[in-house]
Amino acid sequence: MTAKNTASLTEQQAQRLIDACTVLMRRFADCCLDYSEQIPTKTQMMILTCLAGMDDCKMTDLSKATGISLSALTGLVDRLKEKGFVERDRDPDDRRVVKISATAGGRKISREYREKYINNAVQALSRLEPRDRESLVHLFEKMAKTFGTEKG
Repeated sequence: MTAKNTASLTEQQAQRLIDACTVLMRRFADCCLDYSEQIPTKTQMMILTCLAGMDDCKMTDLSKATGISLSALTGLVDRLKEKGFVERDRDPDDRRVVKISATAGGRKISREYREKYINNAVQALSRLEPRDRESLVHLFEKMAKTFGTEKG
């Protein structure tokens, strides 16, 4: 097989993987619709879920965890704060630092959302044979590790 054929095959496989992941992630995240009146976007839900799993954090930490730029994150956090799902407090040791955290209501919605999200994933995985499930999870974990070790 030539280098060109190998590259083409890899690109085709990558596209198939991306297409499949897009469908799965959309399906898993369908439970967001249950909260659309309270939290209108999946991005806001991702931020809230991330915050619910962290102790007080700085905006820079949240930006790194979510991959959202600081400028975009500020507006998103402002909207979550207006709805009472997030609070901001000054660090008592350094008044220049603002810490962000999920409120009790924000943590509750995040916990419910995560349970539904996991349930959707369980339903999808249950359609596979046990061996295929384990192989799929193993391969995704392996890919995730390679991304975690890359510089960039």
